[in-house]
Amino acid sequence: MGQPLHSPCILCSESTVGYTMSDRADYVESYSTKVNQAGSEAAKRELFKSLLERLFNENDRAREIIDDMSLGAESVVDVPLPERTKTGYADTQYGRVIIEFKDDLNKDEGDARNQLAEYVAGNWESGEDYNFTLLATDCKNWKVYAPDHKKLVGNENITVDDVELEETESFQIDEDQPDETFYFLDRYLFQTRPQKPTLERMKQDFGEHSPIFVSCLDHLSQYFEEVRDDDHVTVAFEQWQRFLSIAYGSFEAREEAFLVHTYLSILAKLLAYEVLTGDDHIDQEELEGILQGNIFAKYNVENFVDQDFYDWVGREEHFQHLQPVFRQLTSQIGQYDFSLVDEDILKGVYQELIDIDTRHQLGEYYTPDWLCERVVDELDIGGNSSVLDPACGSGSFLRAVIEKFKDEHPDLSARDILERVVGVDIHPLSVQIAKTTVLLTLSEKIRSLRRPVSLKVHLSNTLHAPEGSVDMFGEEFRMMIDGDPYRITVEVFEDPTTFDAAIRTCDKLAEFSAGREDYDREKIASSLHNQEEIGELSGSVLKSFHSIYLGIKRAKEAGRDTIWRFIVQNLYKPYFLKNSFDFVVGNPPWITYGDVDYGNYQDELDDLAEEYNVKPDKKKNYTHLEIASIFLSHSSWYFLKDEGEIAFVMPRSIFSGDQHDKARKGTARGYKITELWDLGGVDPLFNIPSSVVFADQKYVNSRFPEEGVSGYLVEGNPPEQNVTWEEAENHLNFEETQWHYGRLGSLTAFTPYKVEASEAVNYYKDHFKQGATTVPRNFYFVELDQKRPSSLDNRLVSVKTNEERRKYASKRWKPIKLSGQVHSDYLYRTAISSNVVPFAIIEPELVVLPVEVNSGHPRMKHWDDMVEEGDLKTAKWFKEVEEYWESNKTDKSEKLTYLDRLDYQSGIVDQNTNTPYIVMYTSSSKDANAAVLKRGEVDLPFIVEHKTYWYGTNDQDEAHFLAGFLNSAEPNRLIKSFQSRGLFGPRDVHKKILEVPLNQFDPEHGKHQRIAQMSRKCAKETDRYLREEKDTSKRSPYHLGRLRSSVRDHLTDRMEEIDSIIRSVIEK
Repeated sequence: MGQPLHSPCILCSESTVGYTMSDRADYVESYSTKVNQAGSEAAKRELFKSLLERLFNENDRAREIIDDMSLGAESVVDVPLPERTKTGYADTQYGRVIIEFKDDLNKDEGDARNQLAEYVAGNWESGEDYNFTLLATDCKNWKVYAPDHKKLVGNENITVDDVELEETESFQIDEDQPDETFYFLDRYLFQTRPQKPTLERMKQDFGEHSPIFVSCLDHLSQYFEEVRDDDHVTVAFEQWQRFLSIAYGSFEAREEAFLVHTYLSILAKLLAYEVLTGDDHIDQEELEGILQGNIFAKYNVENFVDQDFYDWVGREEHFQHLQPVFRQLTSQIGQYDFSLVDEDILKGVYQELIDIDTRHQLGEYYTPDWLCERVVDELDIGGNSSVLDPACGSGSFLRAVIEKFKDEHPDLSARDILERVVGVDIHPLSVQIAKTTVLLTLSEKIRSLRRPVSLKVHLSNTLHAPEGSVDMFGEEFRMMIDGDPYRITVEVFEDPTTFDAAIRTCDKLAEFSAGREDYDREKIASSLHNQEEIGELSGSVLKSFHSIYLGIKRAKEAGRDTIWRFIVQNLYKPYFLKNSFDFVVGNPPWITYGDVDYGNYQDELDDLAEEYNVKPDKKKNYTHLEIASIFLSHSSWYFLKDEGEIAFVMPRSIFSGDQHDKARKGTARGYKITELWDLGGVDPLFNIPSSVVFADQKYVNSRFPEEGVSGYLVEGNPPEQNVTWEEAENHLNFEETQWHYGRLGSLTAFTPYKVEASEAVNYYKDHFKQGATTVPRNFYFVELDQKRPSSLDNRLVSVKTNEERRKYASKRWKPIKLSGQVHSDYLYRTAISSNVVPFAIIEPELVVLPVEVNSGHPRMKHWDDMVEEGDLKTAKWFKEVEEYWESNKTDKSEKLTYLDRLDYQSGIVDQNTNTPYIVMYTSSSKDANAAVLKRGEVDLPFIVEHKTYWYGTNDQDEAHFLAGFLNSAEPNRLIKSFQSRGLFGPRDVHKKILEVPLNQFDPEHGKHQRIAQMSRKCAKETDRYLREEKDTSKRSPYHLGRLRSSVRDHLTDRMEEIDSIIRSVIEK
């Protein structure tokens, strides 16, 4: 059901529609009753026409449209099918609205969708601009559709098979919501009244599924084909790629992504102008001024548009060709009343479109307004406070800070506020969108200014350090301009006003002298000295600015300069912001160190991680370290004033991830934690669990206090992801909590209770090992492709890839299926997580492995060896495995053969098949699920798989003792604060449960023997229960979770006794 499209009567009073709200309710109620009784599509359409005449009787434009609809003329188009062309019809078309009427939409929606798809295909093939609103209805139920742009954009020849329509909204005309009915019909059919801008509505009109986006992107794509080799466009594209490679660690520069960003940049500029001026009609001259940026100075904003990566569209040679893009956007923007903005309206479009292919894997989801407001409210920001967001994204935190200034210090002017609020981001588009957000938030105050102001939102790498010191004292560094290095003194950063003015002057001088003899240093010095903003400059500074002039001039002469002044001015902005802020607030990047593979950026991060002591001691943890941790140290130490405060939204891994131990114990430099919020219980929020960290600036000696720090455990379900604090407050519970630095064995975590440190250890910690990495599973997990033989001993067997396992394969491997004959000597049993429940292993999996066991010790065997032994059938299977592996393996596995991958970290060859009992427990579930496997009861040799940890023993009592311990509630409870978190709570047991102290099994120890006895009884009872009372055939994650819970419930009495004994053993 669609959400209400307008708050009642902000834009629509009784006097403007010519009837009362009571009349409207009567009209809709009467219509709803009659349309339910109507016996035909024609009767429903007549009733619908009558409803429209009643609701919109006072509007001339609406009456004209109703009259056109009443004519009932179908629109005709040639529909391109794969083999031929046919004639297609749309029930009703007026302007850009196409309606497909059906008698019963619930039954006929598929047909309606197909007919709309045919009309889109025909219209696209005809070469006419696409910008249609597609509706299907039975006059009661309504559905809105949009095509998937990926198959359409840039394609001139398509068929109806290329058109995939996605439902973007649904609505039902109902007597209980007369106002919502009016707003829905007006929005899609008439647009007689200005719309209130909301995040969701902006997504509908300008986002990925909007007709305007599809049409504009197609125009941009077609024109880009013609100008891709233009020097200005080439430089913009190259530098755009460079900045995004830093923003994301690595980045595939696709032209479509560049054009999507260009589209968003155009939208932001046009929207900003509308906000500032309320201009109902933008003429040609104004449009050029908007895209080139010079018009904004007239409305008190100096730097809203810079010579950035997207300004090529406003250049004279491109402007006329892109008029259809500009006009479609200005027309739709004109439908809104921006005086009614009360949320960050652009973040939805921004997040939906920015890097469509990568946004999910990057975990880059915008910070909702409610969280920004609540975090900012926690900070004691005064009227003179200065605030920085060093990773500002779309500007949500900047908006929250500005709103706090406006609410608590209403006498501050826009100039006052903009002097106090600064944003930085490495993403070129984020900077433009954040500027727009700031402008939207301050538009009313900006209009009242007498002199223009600058928006302090900078494109730069917050963590940036100059590239390569070139003298022993680090007083010079290497500045790169268009690929060439120039020696620059660090003195140029002493005054930001001088730096900006000097760079602007160098740019103008480079333009004047391009193609002519270089200006010498004296001429550059003279020109700089005559600039009002520039004071006395030293010889080394003058030499440096002369070098910058030469770099920009060379780029201009090569036809490759449109943005170098912009880059140089912005890239080094962090130097001017050192120790300048009372507060730093934001949501820094959550990509990990291992995600970064751009140039020398990983080396720069490594240096910072060392400097701030956030680098984990164990190398294996380093790749998991989120860049946010480096941001936390650097932003606190570098940007805050003495006694300044930082508040960052962080991944919740800082609470328990091994990579963040130094942050928890307080040895990471730059800050001292003062408050913690655990947001793991909030949904919807981000796609991974999150937290908020508050800290004071402190470089060293900031160990986590013994008494802990205050904070909150936050739980609840806001009505939507992005709502205001006022809307979210009643749906969230902030439980006051004292957070402690807890230790369990070698593990550390922030815990909501004090954990007493213990020197006791678990004897079995180093004895349990992880099983073999049998991936890709398509190669090894098989099922019989023949009738099961009476024996699997010494024979050829027909097998094929196990379809159930293939279903869960990654995209890279999923298409691969194998089938053939193999020798039974290479058949084994194994168990993955879905085979293990407390005290039982269900139906061990059949696998074929290139493994030979001699005297209980497995060894890997290449198919060449099988050929030599005459086993050509099995050799053929593994030869295919090798070929598929070599053709599809990832770059990370480039040096690994299929045998190396299968025996990764000796996961197979270290197994001992002689031990009669194996204790196994699951590695990745919420709780450990453990069972004892007796090798003699399995029909084939058993190889343990990496989804379980194992311990082999000759002592059956020891095996059951360990199964009882691992399944017990107490050890699993103790590790909860130390486990990683997913969206559904604690996960990844791994070896954490072996940090709970436990002595080696002692057959003479009474409690040990009792645990073993009870555990053995649990195993027998579980076996009976599963055989006689439970269906174990369904083991999806949902069904498996229920099955495990039912086993535990069934064993409640026995498990309570085991838990009691385990508790006493642990405490002792």
